[in-house]
Amino acid sequence: MSTPPLTAAPAHPRASAGSVRATHARGFWVVATAFTVLMAFGTLPTPLWPLFAERDGFATTVVTVAFATMVTGAAAGFLLFGHLSDRLGRRRVVVPALLTSVAASLTLVLWPSTAGLLAGRVLTGLAVGLMASTATAYLSDLYRQAHPDRPGSSTWLPGRVPGPSGPG
Repeated sequence: MSTPPLTAAPAHPRASAGSVRATHARGFWVVATAFTVLMAFGTLPTPLWPLFAERDGFATTVVTVAFATMVTGAAAGFLLFGHLSDRLGRRRVVVPALLTSVAASLTLVLWPSTAGLLAGRVLTGLAVGLMASTATAYLSDLYRQAHPDRPGSSTWLPGRVPGPSGPG
């Protein structure tokens, strides 16, 4: 199964190469920030779990199941939806990943029960799986488009071994 080559979106007729590169550079930092925030949302509360367990009376098993449900959501995001950004476009998957993260946070805040906790953790995992698979590819694309002259920005093609002067 081969995927079509990635092509940049057509620029505005009056846009210069420098402004297109600046747009890609800004996009890189927007995606990097969104990726960082979403990953932090999934992992930052980890040290607080003993406090949550004490406050809410969770048994150790409930905490373990809460961690497992996030992993289950992430695995589902990777396995079921990780390929979508290659078919639909990176932005069309990053935005739903962020919206899923917002839905997860609202679920965790507005549904204060064990079932709400587990549902929120599954949604968090799903958002993490969608974002991680898409954002890493998107960041590579944006970097390459923003800095085509830098090392590591050249397009690698399967079957072509890079030589001393770059790809074949």
